[in-house]
Amino acid sequence: MYKPHLVKHLSTLKLTKTYLLLSLLYGISTLIVPFATQMLVNDLALTGLCSRRGIFGRISRADRERAYEAIARVGLDGFEDRSIRTLSGGQLQRLLFARLMLQDAPLILLDEPFAAIDQRTIADLLVIIENWHAEGRTILCVLHDFEVVRQHFPQSLLIAREPIAWGATATVLTDANLSRARTMSEAFDREAAFCERAA
Repeated sequence: MYKPHLVKHLSTLKLTKTYLLLSLLYGISTLIVPFATQMLVNDLALTGLCSRRGIFGRISRADRERAYEAIARVGLDGFEDRSIRTLSGGQLQRLLFARLMLQDAPLILLDEPFAAIDQRTIADLLVIIENWHAEGRTILCVLHDFEVVRQHFPQSLLIAREPIAWGATATVLTDANLSRARTMSEAFDREAAFCERAA
């Protein structure tokens, strides 16, 4: 997690501007849409411009150049005219990161971005995330790999049915906090009575 203080100010922004401020990436399995399998790599990358151009907006030559550059930056140079159905899971995730680059938002939400992809792709995507951080963007990332969090994310929020700790990663991912989180997860009871806590 990077620069969480920015999130506190989002509620003060006009709703009409929010679409330009936020990029969101779900797990790759959510992209399984029947008609999307006919899409080309370049076409999917260009959907990152929908918030600015509209669904039926004109795509300029400059936009296409930006898409080519983003595709190259994620390691897919030469894949522009391939169907997305020919891509591996790791290649598809790289492409979705290229799409995020075209969205160019200051706040980026990533939901399990490294699930079911190879280690080389994970390493390459982490470099992209760190570059976004260096550019001053805020990245909120849902992860379960604590070692990746420790090595690459300076701030963390640990959640197990409720917030456990929030702050510098070294102070959040302690043995005591992880033990408490594990205990709460293991004690989950679907039939438990509703419990109200005082604010």
